Formats: sequence, structure tokens, C-alpha cells
Amino acid sequence: VAFWTRKEAYIKAEGGGMSIPLDQFEVSLQQRAPVRLTSGEGEPNKECSWSLQELYPGPGYAAAVCVEGHGWELTARILF
Repeated sequence: VAFWTRKEAYIKAEGGGMSIPLDQFEVSLQQRAPVRLTSGEGEPNKECSWSLQELYPGPGYAAAVCVEGHGWELTARILF
């Protein structure tokens, strides 16, 4: 689920939705890892300017944030 959540975060951030072929990029499960573009056959091509961070909203849920750029840090606060 974490892998798909990261892929979904990237295609939403790019704004192309499901028109972006899922074999055109790779995501890592490492925090703030860059998205890697591929040649279309799954061969790594180049690193792009987007990076991902997984969120932990609660048991049974998955979420990820995709941001253009590197070196950022996400701070989450629980408000009651």
C-alpha cells in the first residue's frame, strides 16, 4: 500500500492524473527520496525534482506527500 500511495501522490502532484503511465517513473520507500524517471521499459533514466514523504495518519490508513524540490521537512500537528 505504501508503494502505491507514493505513486499516487506523485501523479496527483504532477497534475496529470492517470494519464501519466505508471512505468514512466519509480518511487522509493525511503523518506524524502527523489522520484526517478524511467525510460518506459523500467530502466532508470534520471532523477526528477520531486521528492516524497510518507505520513502516518493512523492504524489502517496510508498517506504520502509529494513536493517539488529537495531538502524540505514536513511538520504535522494533531489538533484537538
